[in-house]
Amino acid sequence: MPRLIQALLIALSALVLPTATQAHSPYFTQSVEITLPDGRIGQLRVLKGDGILGADPARAVILDAEGRSLARTPRTIVIQLACDAVRRCIAVDPGSWTTYEIDPASFRVGEVIRLREDAIWDLEHGPEPWGFRARPASLPELIRAEMTQAQELGTTMLPFISIGAVFGLAMTIGNRVPSSNRPGWRVAFVIWTILRVLMFIAAAGISLLHASIIGITTFLWLALMAFGVVITAAPIMALLRWRAVRAAT
Repeated sequence: MPRLIQALLIALSALVLPTATQAHSPYFTQSVEITLPDGRIGQLRVLKGDGILGADPARAVILDAEGRSLARTPRTIVIQLACDAVRRCIAVDPGSWTTYEIDPASFRVGEVIRLREDAIWDLEHGPEPWGFRARPASLPELIRAEMTQAQELGTTMLPFISIGAVFGLAMTIGNRVPSSNRPGWRVAFVIWTILRVLMFIAAAGISLLHASIIGITTFLWLALMAFGVVITAAPIMALLRWRAVRAAT
């Protein structure tokens, strides 16, 4: 394996592989207060499970004032909460373009949820949802959910941008077949073409591995990769065009 590809694999894999070995109990992330049908204050939360070798599955849940479970959405990879000024809240799954609205008519009163007890495991497991009704998400809801997801990822986004930058370099450098008939130039071009293919394969594999471990929507993954391509390819292409124009004059 070429040293460049090997170094890329080692450096980027070190960022993602340790995460996959950390088993844990279900845990809450986002939490907002909502007004329940009886007028009391409850909580809409995001409950995450243990993905073991992949991203932690997530679902939105509702707890009452005593901490008893009332509702849950289906399990998914990314789910974001959004509320208005009067505590009307929704849960948005940007990966499936679905919004979940609270449906008090289908609430189920469960056990009091405490961390590391059977009740939280029971709430996190299983495919059946209740207490929410699904509808297609609007464009503003999807945009807001994707932006919130990006903010939560923080520096975890950098490997995707870096891999996109590798794509940008590979796409813009050394694309032209040498005009010289010297065999050395032709051989160098063939070797560089093979290296570029290996770079694409290795970088794409690492990017998909990282995405599957941290959990990210396809749209945001593609956007980050494209951003990395643009910030490297655009300046190089502009420089090459400038040099071509200068040579022509």
